[in-house]
Order: sequence, then C-alpha cells, then structure tokens
Amino acid sequence: MEHPDLVLWQVGTNWLLQDRPLDEFRSLVIEGLRRIQSIGAEVVLIDPQYAPELHLKPYYPLLIDLLAAIGRQFRVSVFRRSLIMQYWHLDLRMPVEKFLSSDNLHMNDWSYRHMAKLLAKALADVFAPPMA
Repeated sequence: MEHPDLVLWQVGTNWLLQDRPLDEFRSLVIEGLRRIQSIGAEVVLIDPQYAPELHLKPYYPLLIDLLAAIGRQFRVSVFRRSLIMQYWHLDLRMPVEKFLSSDNLHMNDWSYRHMAKLLAKALADVFAPPMA
C-alpha cells in the first residue's frame, strides 16, 4: 500500500455533472478525508473548475461552499480553483477559450500551467520550512 505525504484531491466536478445529491457527496468526502488522514498524509482539496456547463448547475455554488466548510472542519487547505478561474473570466475578462479545452469543460495546457504555479507557491508557503 502506498503511503503518500501529500494528497492533492480534485473533487466535485463529476458529482456536479451527474446532478447527484450533496448530502451523499459530503459523506463520501468526509470518509475519504478520514482515510487519508489516518495514514498521516496531508490533504489539499481542489474544488471544481469554473466552466460554463458546471457554473449553470444549481448545486455548483453550494458544492463550492460545502468543500470550504469541510476544509475548515477537518483543518485541511482548499485550493479554490473555481475562484481563480472565475477571476480570470469575469474580472480579467478572459474568454473561456483561453483556459478551457475545446469541450468548454476541461482545463487546457495554459490553465494547467498557471494553476500548477499557483498551487506550487501555495504549497511552498504552507509546507516549506522558512529560509534561515
């Protein structure tokens, strides 16, 4: 069995696409967090991407808020990918074609590169020891 030090868990997108109830989602995420924490690994939850198809789902804002609440409850970081992508689109007025693949759902190389840089910096800020 693998024993990772850190688990980056992208969670919620498929749940939203399937229009499944949030109470079951909550239970499954909590069970998953308990399992990950039981092996001593750190966890970072990564919320769903911002995409037109997802943003129109009625549970989208509720699921985003639910993940933030679960993160607070379990004292794990939540990387707010949805807010970053929403910022690109709404505040910077970036067309979704700039950061989504041709299916208008999945991230493209540009957005993965920029998201990876932001996530790496956030992880370094949290987990790296301060420089002497």
